[in-house]
Amino acid sequence: MADFCLYMPPLTTIGSYREMVDYAAEHNIKHLETLNILDLSTPDLQVAKDLKAYADSKGITFPCVSVGISLVDEDRKAAVETLKRYADIAKILGS
Repeated sequence: MADFCLYMPPLTTIGSYREMVDYAAEHNIKHLETLNILDLSTPDLQVAKDLKAYADSKGITFPCVSVGISLVDEDRKAAVETLKRYADIAKILGS
């Protein structure tokens, strides 16, 4: 049987990535792609560490971290810094 990766959470019923891990585990989905939404809407390292530990306990991995961000706005420097922090999130999540 193939492993599946869930890209977009069902936002009408899911309010956090911890709930997303539960949803994935209940539906035999082994991998989740995170986005900069829900509790990862800001690049919080502690949130990522807690999420990784919880996902590990459920056998869920994070092969990809996607971040929607504009690099053409006036404050490109801040956007690049945000991307760097999300790179740290990706490292923590094992992506």
